[in-house]
Amino acid sequence: MTSNHRQKKKDRDDAVRRLVRQVIATRFDGNLSHAAKAIGLRQSTLHGFASPDCHRGAGPIILNALSEYLGMTHDELFRGELIERDARGPTIEDELDETVAFAVKWLGVTQPAVDRVLAMCRGSPPMRARQLIDQLRAAQDAIDYTSTLNGTSTRMSA
Repeated sequence: MTSNHRQKKKDRDDAVRRLVRQVIATRFDGNLSHAAKAIGLRQSTLHGFASPDCHRGAGPIILNALSEYLGMTHDELFRGELIERDARGPTIEDELDETVAFAVKWLGVTQPAVDRVLAMCRGSPPMRARQLIDQLRAAQDAIDYTSTLNGTSTRMSA
């Protein structure tokens, strides 16, 4: 490993360490155990990494936990600057909300179908827009089929 590469890695690790200290100070009023629990790390791991005399690098466990907690990529973490979610543009949830609105307006999906799909998805990783549309259409088809059998209609007449 060249000294230039080592220095670059040390700089990246120091940037992530600064970011961790900032998160602990601003979001958890300096409470390390609350921060560790929220981020998804053991307290000893977070304490060891955040301590000023630490020479440990930011390994995948720390990077992945921080990335998930903060909603930032590894490259963004390496810059050492806290990026608030609003400054990063739309979130996955925003995009899925737009997909649901599209399905309701243009594909004739009703609120019961939306409710059914959202209840099914609770606690699962977010779907891609195409998957969500497929699920909404399937739920709407099931509702339409059931209402046809019962002689009722869930769709609004034009």
